[in-house]
Amino acid sequence: MPEWVEPQALPKDLLAARLIDISGWHVEMRCAKCGRCVIYPLRRAVAEFGRDVSLGNFISRLKCENDSTRPKTVRLMSDQIGDECVGRPTDPNVQIVVLEVAKLTLDSIM
Repeated sequence: MPEWVEPQALPKDLLAARLIDISGWHVEMRCAKCGRCVIYPLRRAVAEFGRDVSLGNFISRLKCENDSTRPKTVRLMSDQIGDECVGRPTDPNVQIVVLEVAKLTLDSIM
């Protein structure tokens, strides 16, 4: 069972936020092509990509392991809701921010 990490408040410029500053959050990614869904703790992303990588830069690297397609949406969640992706959390305290990946430009994420 993963150790609980208290989620931090999200900064106004979310895409420029350093992973370390939002490491208590999780991302849920769903492949635009095959529908595969993965939940990824941002504290793990800090360990793999570094503490100073921005959320926008991290999102720009995301690709499906099955078919290398980028996700259509990325949901930031204040808590992991089990091991599988779900449509809507049953806990009203879970905060969710949806980012439409297709609308992100390289200028906004680098």
